[in-house]
Amino acid sequence: MAVLLPGLALLLLLMLFRVRQRSLFKPSIGPAAAIALGDWRYAWITSMVAWGLLITAVTELLSLVHQIQYSSLVTVWLLINLGLGGWLITRWARVRRSLFSQSGRVIIDDTQKLLACAIITIAAVTLVIAWQSAPNNGDAMTYALPRIRHWIQYRAVMHYPVHYTLQLFSEPWAEYVLLQWQVLSHGDRWANLLQWGCMISSLIGVSLIAKQLGASQTGQWLTALLAATIPVGIMHSTTPRNTYVVAFWLICLVVYTLRIVTDRPNRSALFGATCSLGLAVLSKGTAYIYALPFVLWLLGVYWQRYGFRIIKYVLMTWPVFGLISLGHYARNWMTFGSLISTDPYKLSNDIYTLPGFISGLVKNVALHCTVPVFDSDWVLQLVTQIHHWIGISPLDPRLNFYGVADIYQPAQFALNMLPLAEDRTTNPLHFWLFLAALGLLFMASRWKSQKLVVQYAVMTTSAFLLFCFLVKWQIWHGRLHLPVFLLACPVIALSLTRYTQRQFCHVLIVVLWAASLPYLGLNEMRPIAAVPNIFSTPRLSQYFQGREDSAFEQSYADAANLVAQNQCFEIGLIMLPNSFEYPLWKLLDQVLPQPFQMQHVNVDNQSSRWANQLEFRDFHPCAVVVMGLSSPPQITVNQQTYQHVWSGPAIAGGLQVFQPASSRPAAA
Repeated sequence: MAVLLPGLALLLLLMLFRVRQRSLFKPSIGPAAAIALGDWRYAWITSMVAWGLLITAVTELLSLVHQIQYSSLVTVWLLINLGLGGWLITRWARVRRSLFSQSGRVIIDDTQKLLACAIITIAAVTLVIAWQSAPNNGDAMTYALPRIRHWIQYRAVMHYPVHYTLQLFSEPWAEYVLLQWQVLSHGDRWANLLQWGCMISSLIGVSLIAKQLGASQTGQWLTALLAATIPVGIMHSTTPRNTYVVAFWLICLVVYTLRIVTDRPNRSALFGATCSLGLAVLSKGTAYIYALPFVLWLLGVYWQRYGFRIIKYVLMTWPVFGLISLGHYARNWMTFGSLISTDPYKLSNDIYTLPGFISGLVKNVALHCTVPVFDSDWVLQLVTQIHHWIGISPLDPRLNFYGVADIYQPAQFALNMLPLAEDRTTNPLHFWLFLAALGLLFMASRWKSQKLVVQYAVMTTSAFLLFCFLVKWQIWHGRLHLPVFLLACPVIALSLTRYTQRQFCHVLIVVLWAASLPYLGLNEMRPIAAVPNIFSTPRLSQYFQGREDSAFEQSYADAANLVAQNQCFEIGLIMLPNSFEYPLWKLLDQVLPQPFQMQHVNVDNQSSRWANQLEFRDFHPCAVVVMGLSSPPQITVNQQTYQHVWSGPAIAGGLQVFQPASSRPAAA
């Protein structure tokens, strides 16, 4: 299967870097470097970073010549695999020693076996869910997967006229992977596996961080279990989004940072940190915020050791960082006049004051104080009272974002958490464990001797505080906090294994595993322990999971069938931002006998500047689908008149179909 070619390259990279690790052992290296270089997890981190760079390079370079297509991708990945395989074959003796050496084997005790079983169970169940279920996350339906379909039809990651500009300006690295997988597999069956893979890689990464911080083997296993049982992580590990993707790249950044902090700086670790940062910001904009404390920590170490010579290292790394996102930055600049855009949405705070910071902090913390099985009215009352004390409204629009056109703005402040909805769930157990761990860490008589752990805890906490200070609060912020909770897991594990009884850890293992079960089995979008579930629901119907009205799927099917009746292969699209675009692509795939082109028309935002480009200006659709808008009986597209021929229920997406006035068929 061609879709396995990028994965084969990753395995070859792992072998390559494992061989490279073994050759770097020298008596002169420090203990921290020995910890990193002697661990296969470090090789995995390095392999993933290299693979991420390959994905970026292949996508951007093929895009320049409009060659993102099956034959080109197969050719490129075959050449990459042949090159990597050839290098390994020429060094087979070293490869064999590195891969089959017995020296790295360790013995695990009963506690660690219990931890391993819990982790494997969660990993296996989420893998089944990710493979069996259709990609149906709300954001994936509105912009993440639609942008991939547009890229495929243009054979390039380019900007295009679109009614929902999030399809253009949002960071694209996760979609680069999904784009290649979709082209190579001719479908979206693999779409959920990127997040699952990043979850597994994140467990590997945080357990390595725990080792770098001095955790025992049990502490490292406990770190991995803590990370595996984060509710937001479980829910998002089976989606085609980027929450776990950006979290993993940030974990890579921290792994390299800790190696530099605890040992003398070296260019390979600095290059790894730079590339991890570049991949993180190319995956999600929150990486700029969460990475800042760790970048400043890194700069502080270099300043302390090298003084003004730090400029040399900045000049070495800055071009590498910029090059990774160069294509995305350039496209944003040409469309929006800015390297980083959220136009027309304002996601950063409008005021930066102490009351504003307290408001953001209190509301973000409150999300994780609501426990599903207990009455949490006290949380809402406390939030309201604190805002009364600081003299600011919890609904202040300068500090809150309520979605496109403020469609989620409540009449009064409310949390309204939905624990089994992937975008509204939170992490109360892990939040309280982190607070307890911080308390244990700072109350322990030896905390001053734990300088590295304290510094790390401060950096992790600072990342969260910075997020609260800069970003407008949203009811679905719990998912954006995932990187912080993952980075908090080593601190929790270290504190609990050092300052509590072993029996407490045994109880905690059972509690964590049991608490994860509802999130594994009863996910509203991808249930396996409910009726219906992902095994009984047709894949096409799963794209509409979570829609309030059962007529939603039928409305989309009727619109697609009407388009297909006339054998129409050029479809125009007019829609409200945040409309459910991707299911229409999937239904048209089912009913049209050959490839079709669907393009946004009558666009009136900043992306309309692309409408005059050669790829778009001569587009004359034989049908126009309108989503969520009230339209007159006639519309005009590229100087051609289209008449209304069909409407679906307003509650089911508000779909309408228009066809050229000269060839109007009977209404379906």
